[in-house]
Amino acid sequence: MTTESTERRRFDRLPLSLPASGRRLEKIFKSHPFTGKIKDMSYEGLCLKVDRADGLQPGQRVKLKTRLFKGDFSLKLSGIIRWVGARRDQDQPVDIGVKLTRIGHYGLWCDRIENGILQMS
Repeated sequence: MTTESTERRRFDRLPLSLPASGRRLEKIFKSHPFTGKIKDMSYEGLCLKVDRADGLQPGQRVKLKTRLFKGDFSLKLSGIIRWVGARRDQDQPVDIGVKLTRIGHYGLWCDRIENGILQMS
């Protein structure tokens, strides 16, 4: 298991707080739902604080839904868990790093990141 301190990032991350819901994918027709908040994002990845670790491990595939703006349509994302932060037990909130493999409405995703980075400068 890798941690945040050993993660190598290709792009800067934009700090934010977006509610998200997701599913940890396993076998066909079998998935485990979870909820959390996106803490930061980049063009290819994000950090998500999930309510419970509930078996999340590096290498697992996940699907996520979020809204970039309040009242906006749902944005669908797919990815692979790259790291899971340290935790005391399965029922505690934990940060996970997700490498995104598919982003619905990628142009809106990029606009949000670029505008956020410009505002931080």
